[in-house]
Amino acid sequence: MMPAGELSTLLLLAGLTVAQLSDLARAADYRLAYVESRRRIASILARPVLSDPVNPIPLPRSTAGRRLRIEFHCRDGTPSKVLEAAPGASILLGGDTLEARSALFSSIAGFEENSGLAIFLDDVPVDKISQRDRRRAITVLSPAIPLVRATMVDNIALGAPSATSQEEIIATASLCGLTVDGPPDSSQERLEPPHVSAMQAARIRAARALVRSAAVLLIDDIDVCKDRDLLAAVLARARAAQTTVIVSCEAATAGMEFDDTWLLDCA
Repeated sequence: MMPAGELSTLLLLAGLTVAQLSDLARAADYRLAYVESRRRIASILARPVLSDPVNPIPLPRSTAGRRLRIEFHCRDGTPSKVLEAAPGASILLGGDTLEARSALFSSIAGFEENSGLAIFLDDVPVDKISQRDRRRAITVLSPAIPLVRATMVDNIALGAPSATSQEEIIATASLCGLTVDGPPDSSQERLEPPHVSAMQAARIRAARALVRSAAVLLIDDIDVCKDRDLLAAVLARARAAQTTVIVSCEAATAGMEFDDTWLLDCA
């Protein structure tokens, strides 16, 4: 059986570049895994890897956020349902079950195929763009993407754009209620994931999601939702960055204000 630490590391690899994989190996003392193909990693994790479409469409660069549109192709003759969000909007996803909402996020992020959905960013169908562009544009904040045995800063930096500065990482950590004295070095203490508190782990995951600077942030993390101050900070930063946020933990966010509420049904 694979050690838990290696499994946690592998879960992050499919969305990382070769340079970032090398950084991960150095930070976490794992010298394997990055030589494995994405498909091999997926087979270890029992999570499918969707292949790129034939002749993928380039996703145009944008510095002003992206408009999100989701079309549900309903069954039994019910008309399709269309949900739209402007850049920087905050959306509460309700209806159905938490598992169904998590499955929707997996489909939006490209982890799973769903023939009943059509997803567009700035009118570009996401199933026509490369998986690399899709991962850059859409990120998921979830405990299913765990921490690794590395420093706090290294954990936050996993998957961040290569141009992300240490100062930005540290500032984002502070925004999420984490204390970081300075850039990582060989003497900085590494996290041992099994011994990190649920609150601290949630804040590290939130910071990691924010530094990815995605156009769409899908929050499927009950511990983040329960921490009202943390969730408010994430929503405020996302709005300032024109990142559209969809939050799935409906019950834990009672009383919080969102720009819109989407119901996961075809009524």
